[in-house]
Amino acid sequence: MTVRPVMLKGKLLVQMSVLDSRQDTTKNYCPQEAAEQLQQLLRLPWHSGSLQTLAATTTIQHDRAKALPINGSISDPFLQRIGLQTADGRVKASMQAKFTQINEFLKLLIHTGQLEHMEQQQQQPNPSSSSSSSSSSSALHVLDCGCGSSHLTFGTLHYLHHVRGLPVQLTGIDTNAALMQRSNRYCADLGISDVAQFHTAAIRSYEPDTAPDIVLALHACDTATDEALALGVRLGTGVIMSVPCCQKDLHRQQAAAQQQQQQRPGSSSSSSVNGELFDPLLSHGILRQRMLDLLTDGFRAQLLQLAGYRTDVVEFVSTEHTPRNLLIRAVRQQRPLPEADLTRLAGQYSALKQYWGVTPHLEKLMREDGTLPAALQ
Repeated sequence: MTVRPVMLKGKLLVQMSVLDSRQDTTKNYCPQEAAEQLQQLLRLPWHSGSLQTLAATTTIQHDRAKALPINGSISDPFLQRIGLQTADGRVKASMQAKFTQINEFLKLLIHTGQLEHMEQQQQQPNPSSSSSSSSSSSALHVLDCGCGSSHLTFGTLHYLHHVRGLPVQLTGIDTNAALMQRSNRYCADLGISDVAQFHTAAIRSYEPDTAPDIVLALHACDTATDEALALGVRLGTGVIMSVPCCQKDLHRQQAAAQQQQQQRPGSSSSSSVNGELFDPLLSHGILRQRMLDLLTDGFRAQLLQLAGYRTDVVEFVSTEHTPRNLLIRAVRQQRPLPEADLTRLAGQYSALKQYWGVTPHLEKLMREDGTLPAALQ
């Protein structure tokens, strides 16, 4: 941006030239208008700037800290104990990517607007609750499926309970017994065993004592993602957030369907289950993998919509932090979808399924649970 005084027809004006990624725009303003324009420009998220005058050149940097759900620059014994921070209060170099993932995950949870809604619900008195059970029943129940090393689990607990001040009951489950024992030791060391527990359990067989308000699944491998989504739907969870990982089920199904198609009389060796339309993509390993990954998540999102969730698929973090960077975010709606929308979504889903000759694993689980939408029965 360049700002300079100009004289036009004997009148002093301020000429402002702004260069963006596409073009250079130059306009002349009276001094008052120029001041307003500058104020608007300075509100943009500039990182730094160079102020050049006839007398000197000065570099300007803003001093506003980047707003994050969890501020890693503040020393915190909790963050240190779970291995995110050093003893002197800095995020460990080896944990920078994980710390970024936690904060971005929390941002996307905040953006649902459901935390405010849940806070309001907790503030409403419940006359039917006894004094002994009211504390647990009014808490926000969070379930992390396939929590592994539990960094996201503890990060979520830290934000909701310590930063936001919400009463929380958090549970993490994983089949790795050693990791669950370690996480429980952390809870004991931190004095939070009353609000956080970890269990060695498979997602599919786990039955929580209380239906969770939020179900999380960060990088649950292959069909474990489907198990977490199916569990959330079956329990009527308000918010489901999942970052899929290592998607193989649909790849196996598509390969089997393709092989079966090729073995039919009259089929050429190059033809696929979809004819030759997608051969330019399916014949290259990396393109085939990414296409079927996206197809898998598309099926999942459509099923969640049909189950009564407002669903979107968003970028989780940039690929420099993790190549598995898509997040499925689903918020349960109070009102059912209109019949016309259900019919349209079910038709799209069925047509896509038939075209590819596959049956998504999430559909199988929902059918077993009795939660498959009637439009797909």
